[in-house]
Amino acid sequence: MKFFSFLVITLLFSFSAAAQTLPDFSFTNAKKEKITPAALPQNKPIVVCYFDPFCEKCITQAAAIKQHAAKLSGITIVYVSWAEFEDIEAFKKKYFTGMPNVFMCKDDSFKFDTWFGYSELPVIYVYNKARARTAAFTTVVAVEEILTACKKTL
Repeated sequence: MKFFSFLVITLLFSFSAAAQTLPDFSFTNAKKEKITPAALPQNKPIVVCYFDPFCEKCITQAAAIKQHAAKLSGITIVYVSWAEFEDIEAFKKKYFTGMPNVFMCKDDSFKFDTWFGYSELPVIYVYNKARARTAAFTTVVAVEEILTACKKTL
């Protein structure tokens, strides 16, 4: 019985620790390039947004990010959707033109939930410079809250 309890506690700790660091994901951009953590700029906070180009809350969040583009310029933002590339690219053109720090990706293997955990739209995961998760938002959130989470240390 003691061994079983130890095993359960060890597994739970492992899963919770893994969920707190940036997962080793692999998404695809419109140029068919793989976007992985290694492909992202180092030593910068990372914000991962799971979205649908036709979701009203996702549109509201994107508009807020666009409005505060200058404040977010030092942060890498990864937008991920299962939508078709043409819809993802239209969304990018409307909200993120001129924002080179925004990566638009498709989850063509449908593994977002496997890597990040169950999600509903929109969901935003914030990681600091050390790639440790500092916040998870499951609805539209003020850009100031995202900026605050980017600066947190654990």
